[in-house]
Amino acid sequence: LKVIFCISSSFQLMHVVMDEFTHLGKFSSPIDPSLAIVVAALNDAYVPRTGVANLNSIWPEAEIRYVNTGHIGGYLFRQSEFRLAICDALQRAAAKYEVVSGNVVKR
Repeated sequence: LKVIFCISSSFQLMHVVMDEFTHLGKFSSPIDPSLAIVVAALNDAYVPRTGVANLNSIWPEAEIRYVNTGHIGGYLFRQSEFRLAICDALQRAAAKYEVVSGNVVKR
């Protein structure tokens, strides 16, 4: 019973810490959320997908791409999908904005 209480308390503490320090809703939105491409793991035990606000409610125009793996598996075995998302986001930004006299302006 004592072990179960410790595990339960640990989960509660992690939930509070994660919500307080990593929840995107606690930070300023990107200037243009349509440039954001987020890669999320379908089987992520570290970043929950249920019981939390949907990313599209925080950054309405962001694109979410899912990989069929967990948090660590995504990092170790799906790096090409993260790289593709980065390249696609940069191409999206280049198509939408340009630099004129050192300033970024919309095309």
